[in-house]
Amino acid sequence: MSVNLQALLVWLGNYGHLSYAKLSELLWELGRIFVGVGTLQKTNQRVAAAVKPALKALWEWEPLQLSSFQISMRH
Repeated sequence: MSVNLQALLVWLGNYGHLSYAKLSELLWELGRIFVGVGTLQKTNQRVAAAVKPALKALWEWEPLQLSSFQISMRH
């Protein structure tokens, strides 16, 4: 499964609120691509683990940016 397809499936699952069963059905209907529910679950877990360090860094970085923005607006 390509990285682009993995990204689309994770996005549809998490933000489009499609179940793994519906994602599997969608792939089959669109391209006769069989991807099992277990594969979709593991893909979602791998992507979540891959982006976790970046999200953690963003959460640590963002308050610093906000405080400097507020300070600069006072001057």
